Amino acid sequence: MRRPSPALVVAVIALFVALGGTSYAVTALPKNSVGAKQLKRNAVTGVKVRNGSLTADDFKAGTLLQGPKGDAGATGPRGAPGERGEQGEQGATGARGPAATLAQDCTVDPYPGANLAGCTLTGGWTSELYEGRSLSGVNLAQATASGAKLDDATLVGANLADATLDILDFADGNASGVWAPSVSLRYLAGSRATFTLANLEYADLTMAGLGNANLHRARLFGANLSDGYLSGATLSHADLESANLGGAILSNADLTNARLVNAVATGATLSGAQLAGANLSGANFSGATGTPNVAGATFSATTRCPNGSLWTSGTCGW
Repeated sequence: MRRPSPALVVAVIALFVALGGTSYAVTALPKNSVGAKQLKRNAVTGVKVRNGSLTADDFKAGTLLQGPKGDAGATGPRGAPGERGEQGEQGATGARGPAATLAQDCTVDPYPGANLAGCTLTGGWTSELYEGRSLSGVNLAQATASGAKLDDATLVGANLADATLDILDFADGNASGVWAPSVSLRYLAGSRATFTLANLEYADLTMAGLGNANLHRARLFGANLSDGYLSGATLSHADLESANLGGAILSNADLTNARLVNAVATGATLSGAQLAGANLSGANFSGATGTPNVAGATFSATTRCPNGSLWTSGTCGW
């Protein structure tokens, strides 16, 4: 047997090297050398993806189906109570309710809450029999008791709407919170009486004597207090809008923060009166005498000063 020539040996070796290099290239790719360009379309199928290796972020939006709504979870434990809130502001006073439906007896000896609406009252009313008596809550709506004597009596919360109680003697009496719109109290003798928070709108108090009386926060809208005596009276925060105070004596009266919008006080006596912070818009003080304290009071172009001129600036010469 002849020995292979050197050329044949070299050729065989070259053939093996070439075949070996190709196998290496197929079976031993470098790391990260295959990308999207090297993969054929649909080359990666579901069987070639490891289960659980993909998340929702790996899929295009809208391609995954939404599963059914799960059951509601168990109710969580009750939370701890919150802290108590601050107390709110006091609400406005509501409208007065209807009078109690009590049997009406115009001859009955009056007692708290008695229903005497529409009665004409004489007898003990005009004597001194009921002085100092408690008549709180009594219903005297549209009643007539001219010349009644109720010195030091108590009419707290009473209903005097449209009643006629002219020449009433009520010195030192207490009518706090009384409901008395359009009541007639002409020539009232009410020195030192208490009418705080009373509703006296459109009441006729012509020539009423209310010296040193307390009408703090009373509602006197449209009331007639002309020629009344209110020296030293307390009318702070009272509502006197459109009220008639013509000729009234208000010396040393306290009308601090009172509302006198469009009120008429022509010829009134105002010596030493306290009108600090009062609303005097549109009020008429023509002919008024005396110098009140008007610090912080509100004037308007329709306020008429004591000299008869309309207010323009300052304090109407006070």
